[in-house]
Parts: sequence; C-alpha cells; structure tokens
Amino acid sequence: MRISETLEGSRIVGAIGYELFRAKGHRMNAAAAAEIRGADRKVVEYLKSAVGAGTSDSWDAIDTRSRDAFIASGRHDVAFFRAASPGGARRLPFLTSVAVASLEASAWVRGKGSPAPLSSLALSGNMRLEPRLCSCLLVMTNSLFEGMKPEARSFVDEEMNGAIGAAIDPHFIQSLVDTSTPIFDSSGPDPDGVNADLMALIAVMPAVKGARYLMVLAADVAQAACLMRDDGGYMFPEMGINGGVIRGIEAIVSSGVNAGEAWLLNLADIAVAVGDLRISASHQADLEMMNSALVQDAADGTPTSLVNMFQVDSTALMMTIEFDAVKLRDTAIAGLTNIGWGMSS
Repeated sequence: MRISETLEGSRIVGAIGYELFRAKGHRMNAAAAAEIRGADRKVVEYLKSAVGAGTSDSWDAIDTRSRDAFIASGRHDVAFFRAASPGGARRLPFLTSVAVASLEASAWVRGKGSPAPLSSLALSGNMRLEPRLCSCLLVMTNSLFEGMKPEARSFVDEEMNGAIGAAIDPHFIQSLVDTSTPIFDSSGPDPDGVNADLMALIAVMPAVKGARYLMVLAADVAQAACLMRDDGGYMFPEMGINGGVIRGIEAIVSSGVNAGEAWLLNLADIAVAVGDLRISASHQADLEMMNSALVQDAADGTPTSLVNMFQVDSTALMMTIEFDAVKLRDTAIAGLTNIGWGMSS
C-alpha cells in the first residue's frame, strides 16, 4: 500500500517547486512523478490543473488555504505577510472602495423612555486596493538539485520567502508613507537616546483599545537593540537578533527596511489585499541573468544578452503573488531614521 504524504499548507509551495525542479519545468511529468511517489493531493492537483495556451499567467492559482499558510509561514520575517496574517491588518478584496471613519460613531446608555441622541459618524476618503504583482525568480542547475533529498523543498520555501520579503516590504512601507507621516531622526546612541526614540514613536500613535502595533526593524537596528544595555542590564531582554518584543510591542526584522531605520505600524489602521499565488517553471526560458538594473524592456524594445536555461542545464522557478496595502488613517505608521544605538559618539 502506498502511503500518501500529507503536508502543512505552508510547505505546499516548496513541494510544488521541488516537483517542478525535478521535472525540469515539465508540469505534466512533475504531476505523474508526484502521484507515483504519493505526494500531497494538493500538489498533484495543482500540477495536473489545466494550462491554457500562451504564457505562465494561465497557470492556476494555488488554493487559498495553502496560500494563506505560506503567507503565515513568513510572518516573522516579512512585514507585509505579518500584516496579512490573522490578528494583523484589515483584509479586504481588491478593487473595493474604502471609506474611512474620520469621526467615530458614538453610543449612549439611556433610561427606558428617554430619547436616543443622534450618532456622529463621518466618512472621508475614497481609496482602492489595486492589484500589484510581486515575482521572485529562482534559478538552479539541474545537477545541483538532483543531488538534493526531498527535504530540500524547505530550501525552496526559505529562498522564495526571503526574495519576496526583500521585494515586497519596501513597497509595503512606502505605500503607507506620505507627507503626513511623522519621521524622526534618532536622538542618540546611548540608553537615554534609545528611550527618547521609542517615546517619540509611541507618542504619535493612538492610545486606544484595539490598536495593533508592529515594529519593523532593519537588521542592524535589531542587532543593536538585542545587545543594548543600561544600568539594569539588557534594555530589551525579550529581543533577539531575529526579532522579539520591544516595550511590549512585537518586533520583526525585515530585509526590505533600509539600514538604520525602524518603523512603527498600527495594523488596525491599515488595509491589505492578497490575491492569487502562482508558480511556474521552465527548462527552456531565456533570462537576463541579473538581480538588479535589468536592461531589457519590452515597452521600448531595449535589447540585451540572454541566457537559455537548456543551454546551461538549469531550471528557472518563478512565483508571483498579487498584493496591495493602503493606510486608513494618518496614525498608521511612524518612522525613525539614522539609528546608531550602541555606537560610540
């Protein structure tokens, strides 16, 4: 009897990528091999799903539960994934107009027969969550991948999470920042300066029930925070180099935040949307092998040198996710720059 493998939703993405790599991008071959080995049903179903003629955009989206599990698996490293996870920001569908309550509704306790005062509720703004695409591309030589064991699919998950985080978080933060956003320069490297910095950030946030704070730090700031000491010992004993808690506020480290910066978010004042998550692979694609400053541009016909995956015996795996975020109130975000905690003055 063949025992089918059952995976947590967060590992479905890596499992699909693993099967596609093994089959060098041939989807039906990947489906057949996965089924013979008794792979997870969702993996086999995704690989078997119909592909329309044309581009990889016709690939079916991964099921919603597996997509959300993949997002939740990266919530400790990617600020947008944390905001999109349960207990985070407000999840709304794309292309939905958002009106913000600028004056909250009121309620009263009254005696029987007493008149009820009118409620004051003012709505302002008209924002929409528009789909943006974030894609990550992972290229691996076939000989390297063939030598890996099935457990290597965790490597695929980790690489994709890291790549998506580095790309999506700068856009997420910048979509919330405008001319009304309070941004402070650090007060200094010593404990007094650190306390002043945190007081400045927290003071501009609303002290109301229901606020959900998240601190997003650059890696160097997190390292300084976990090592910072005063006369009483470590200033943030619950803070580690990869995140933790600062003054009772959850703190995560994001590769999408510039060095020397920290951002305080009130997730209750942010709306996010997450769309389809798709995976495609190719052993024959022509790629510009650069991770920045790409030259080719289909819009104006700019040419460049390309590398064929078959020619270099490699497979390219691409993951694409739809996302967007808007702030509902000006109290959604505050920033701190030029941080040098613990450094000699």
